[in-house]
Amino acid sequence: MNYCIVMPRLTRDDDASYAFPVGMAYVSAALKATERHVITYNLNYKKGTVRELLERLIREHDVDVIASGGLTTQYSELREIFETAKQMKPDIITWVGGGIITASPVPAMEALEYADYGMIGEGEITICELAEAMEGKRELASVDGLIYRDGEAEKWVITRPRKEIEDLDALPFPDYEGFEYDQLLDKANFELNAEHSGVVSFSRSCPFNCTFCFHPSGTKYRKRSLSNILNEVDYLIETYHIQSLYISDELFALRQTEFDTFCDAMKERNLTYMISLRVDMVNQEMINRLKESGCRYAGFGLESADNTILKSMNKHITVEQIDSALQMCRKANLTAQGNFIFGDEAETVETYHNTLNWWKAHPEYNIKLGYISVYPGSILYQNACRRGIITDEVEYIRQGCPQINVTKMTDQEYRTMMLDISTAVKRGIDSIPEGHLRYCGAGLADVQGRCPHCGHMAVWKEREIFRPITPMVCEHCQKIVDAYLPEYIDKELYLKNFQKLRGYKTALWGMISPVEALYQTISDVWKADFFLVDSAVKKQGLQLHRKVIEAPDIIMRENIEIVIITFTSVSAGSICRTVAEKYPSVKRILYLGDFLDPNLDL
Repeated sequence: MNYCIVMPRLTRDDDASYAFPVGMAYVSAALKATERHVITYNLNYKKGTVRELLERLIREHDVDVIASGGLTTQYSELREIFETAKQMKPDIITWVGGGIITASPVPAMEALEYADYGMIGEGEITICELAEAMEGKRELASVDGLIYRDGEAEKWVITRPRKEIEDLDALPFPDYEGFEYDQLLDKANFELNAEHSGVVSFSRSCPFNCTFCFHPSGTKYRKRSLSNILNEVDYLIETYHIQSLYISDELFALRQTEFDTFCDAMKERNLTYMISLRVDMVNQEMINRLKESGCRYAGFGLESADNTILKSMNKHITVEQIDSALQMCRKANLTAQGNFIFGDEAETVETYHNTLNWWKAHPEYNIKLGYISVYPGSILYQNACRRGIITDEVEYIRQGCPQINVTKMTDQEYRTMMLDISTAVKRGIDSIPEGHLRYCGAGLADVQGRCPHCGHMAVWKEREIFRPITPMVCEHCQKIVDAYLPEYIDKELYLKNFQKLRGYKTALWGMISPVEALYQTISDVWKADFFLVDSAVKKQGLQLHRKVIEAPDIIMRENIEIVIITFTSVSAGSICRTVAEKYPSVKRILYLGDFLDPNLDL
C-alpha cells in the first residue's frame, strides 16, 4: 500500500515561519522505520490551492492511505485535506491523529466527517499497528487507541486506551527531511534573533493540570535522556547548521547534574536557545547559569496577576513568585516572556483589573495579554459542557472553538474586558539617547540610537513601530532595552501622510494595542474619517474613542478603498488574502507603520 502523511498548511504567508509539528514528524519517522512505502508532503510554502496540490499528489503517487493531524484549532485545514482526498479518490482511506482527536474523539470525528480512522493519544505505535490492520495482518479491534465507525451498527467504536510510551529514547528522531525542514530554517527565529533555529522536544506532557490546558501526549510526564537529546542536537547542527535552539517542551525540568551537563553542552556548541520554565522552580543561580550558557529567552507560564485567579486555574503559583522570577531574569539580563490570559471561571471585573493594573505598573517585564480559549479536553471545556455553555460539541469544533464567556461577568462586562485587554498600552522604562526611526518597508522601521546602558550606537532592525513594548538587546553589552517606540515617531510626517487619506474611504482593521498607541501618540489622526474593523464578534458594536467597531463586511457595504492593518505579524497575511478575495473595492492595503514613509504616495 502507498501511505502518505500530509502536514497541514500552518501559514498562509510564504515569508512567515510556523511552529514545526514535531509530533507529526515523530509519527512519520516511526512508520517509515517499518520500511513501508511512505510519502510525506508539506503543504507549506507551496504555490497553488490545497485542492490542486493534493489532487496532483494523490494522482501521481496513487495514494491508498492519506494521514494528517493537528490541534483542534486546525480543524478547517484538516477537514479540507480529507474532503479533498475523498472527492479525488472515493476509496482512499483517511487517518487523523493529534490533539484534535485525543481531546474529544467522537465530536472531532463527527466534525471532520471525511476521516475514516482516528488515532487517540501518542501515534508512533498506533499508526504502525493500524497499517498492519489495513494490510490484513491483524484485527482492527486489537489496535489500541483507535476510533472508527462500525458501519453495520452505525456507531463509533473506541478501542482500549493506548499506553503512553515510557522509553522515549527508543523512538527514532523526527522525520525532518520528509517535511522539508530546511525550508523553514531561514524563516524561523522563535524570537531568538538568529537564523537557522532548530526545534527539539526534551519531554512529553506536564505534571501539572491547569484548568485551561490539555496535554495531547498524555497525562504522565516523561523525559528523554540527555545523551539522546544531545545526539539529536548534534544531528541538527551537522545536517541543518542550526545556530539556535527552541526547546518545545511544555516544561523544562532537569536534575541538577543533568542541568549542569546541559548548560556545558549548549555553551560548548555555541548555541543560543529558548526554554519554558515555571516561576516556582527557578533561583538566581540557575538563571545566571542559563544566561551564561547561551539562553537568550525564557518563557514563563504566568497567566494572571491575581492570586484568586491563579488558584482557580490550578497554577500552584503566586503573584509574588511571578515577580521574583522575573526580577531574577532582569538581574541576569535574560529576556523573559510570559502571558496573562483573561477569562477564567473565577474572573470578575475586579480581578481582571487587578491583573491589568499590575501589568501597567511593571513595564520592565515583557508580558503579553490575551484571552483564555476553552479548548476541548481541558477542565474549562468539560465544565462549560456541564454548565450548558457549550451545547453542541461538534458545532463548537466546526466554528473553530470561538471565544465564550465562562466567567462570573455578564456578557457586556466580558466584551468590555476583551476590548480593554486588546487595546491596553504601557510604556517602556528605557529612553534611547539620540533615538529615531528610519522606515524600512512593510510597515516596519529600524530603530537607531545609543544604548541607554553602555552608550553604544546601535541599530535594531525591522521593528513594529506601534507595538507598545518592544524588548531589544544591545549587541554590545547584551543588556535588555525596554523602549516605547512611538515616542520616536516623526509626528509631523506621520500626520501629513495620514491626511493623504482624505477623499478615500478607509478602514483600520484590528482593534489591538497599536491602535491605542497611535491614538495616545498622535490623537489628531482620530479626527480623520475612517471605520474601525475587527473580526472578533465580541468586539463588534463596542466603541473605541467614540468610533464604533464594525464587522469586516462594512468594507463591502461602504465600498471601502483603503484598508490599514494595525499589525504586521503572520496573521496580517491572512487578512490581506481575505481582503483581496472578498472585497474588490479595496485598492490599497497599508500598515500603520507605512505612514512613516517619507515617499508615501496613495
